[in-house]
Amino acid sequence: MQGMQGMQETVGVRSGASLAKQKVATLVQREPTPAACGECQLKTTCPIASTSDIGPAISEKIYDPGSRVFSEDNTFHKIYVIKSGSLQLSIKSPMLTQTIIGFGFPGELAGWEFSDLGAYMYSATTLEKSRLCAIETKTLLSSMRRDTYFRRRLLRAAALQVMREKVGPLAMLRGPAESKVAAFILDVFSRNQKYPNTAPNFVLSMPRNAISCYLGISPESLSRCLSSLSRKKAITVFNRRVSVPDLELLRKMAST
Repeated sequence: MQGMQGMQETVGVRSGASLAKQKVATLVQREPTPAACGECQLKTTCPIASTSDIGPAISEKIYDPGSRVFSEDNTFHKIYVIKSGSLQLSIKSPMLTQTIIGFGFPGELAGWEFSDLGAYMYSATTLEKSRLCAIETKTLLSSMRRDTYFRRRLLRAAALQVMREKVGPLAMLRGPAESKVAAFILDVFSRNQKYPNTAPNFVLSMPRNAISCYLGISPESLSRCLSSLSRKKAITVFNRRVSVPDLELLRKMAST
């Protein structure tokens, strides 16, 4: 019995040591590391992908779900690109509650807008385990002055994102609830098609109450609209995974 007890204690010590090593490894993994731009699947579309001497200045970091990447009113010091995962973007309302103003997906910029006081204009929180690349603003501005190609690439990406952020929500703020939901699904679907050979489906990483809050409808109305779109064969929904079997029908329903 003493031998068995000793063996159990030894196993317990080893298991504890193993868990400790895993925790240390997790902590190490969460620290920023140099970005491997050359191996990234988004390298052809990434607005800050390595050009000339900027590569070593780009770092990447893994964030756990629910992590705050940056907060509204924090000093503006980095620009981010979402490599994988997704973000929820929010601002403080007059009642000091967080109002959802949008979501961020792979290949998109985050934190590049700033106020006259040099602070971020909104907060960004991860919706799932996410990997983000970042570059210090001083390095970014210096590279933009030196590298014409990089400057044009970044400005073009920013302009396209501004256009999407201005035009996209218009379809989601007008018309009946079903049209709003169809427009939202269409928007998320198109923004998740950046990786090569992407399947025609995606996961809604945001909770349904966040979607209903963003669209200005009730959670019950959102559920009814998803069921209706499913019955009409515009989409299929299984848990949080959404497929789009008929893209043209979804576009038609988003525009009604």
